[in-house]
Amino acid sequence: MSVLEVILCGVLGLFAGTVGGLAGIGGSLIVLPGLAFLLGYQTAGQSEQHMYMAAAMWINILVAVPAAIRHRQAGQSRFDLVKVILPAMLIGMVVGVVLSNKVEGARLRQGLAVFIAIYCLLNIWRAFRPVREETRPKERIDKLRLSFCGSSTGLVSGLLGIGGGSVLIPQLQLLCAVRLKHAVATSLTVMPATAVVGASIKTGTLHTHGQPVTGALILIAAIGPMAVLGGRLGAGLMHHLPLRIVRVIIAVVLLAAAVRMAGL
Repeated sequence: MSVLEVILCGVLGLFAGTVGGLAGIGGSLIVLPGLAFLLGYQTAGQSEQHMYMAAAMWINILVAVPAAIRHRQAGQSRFDLVKVILPAMLIGMVVGVVLSNKVEGARLRQGLAVFIAIYCLLNIWRAFRPVREETRPKERIDKLRLSFCGSSTGLVSGLLGIGGGSVLIPQLQLLCAVRLKHAVATSLTVMPATAVVGASIKTGTLHTHGQPVTGALILIAAIGPMAVLGGRLGAGLMHHLPLRIVRVIIAVVLLAAAVRMAGL
């Protein structure tokens, strides 16, 4: 990597960490499109996507840990949700990563672009249809719902190399009527454990795609430190900024990135 690329990766890490800590989505939804733009693809099947996924999964851990600590200090963590979601999400993560290794990198990139676009449109729609406190439904918490949320989140996360918050948070809100801040804190609490499992498997199988582990390590070193700073910053900002407006801005930026990524 050139000096300029290292600097740009640091900027990418700060932005990804801030957004991830603020929205509870880790950093992959920013890191993966960012690496596609900054470094591109040299192989015909775009096998570099697998290396980018491995690096992004480790960075999710770096973003989630400081952000989760901030949310816990703010009293938003829900361990009654975590204890059910975490085991199911771990199983789903393993299955998702195994499946991802059977898919060509170009297909994973296209799938990620479609997923980001759907996520952004959902966030924009929900921002303009806020739930009023007097009409907010009571929480619908049971093991079946939470296990479904966890397993489906793990599956998608492992398949696309993302943190999972973009899947788990909407499900907790829509299926379980969990408040947004509680859903975000729960997402960031389970993410480190699930990301460690997914990242370990993905990194250990990079050789099957002709990608070096050292390449992923270099990316982690370039992006990680600033991502940690951003994760803590974003988690703190969540409790002081008008979250709905911020999420719309993030969604618009990510939507533009998804459209551009789909055309690479």
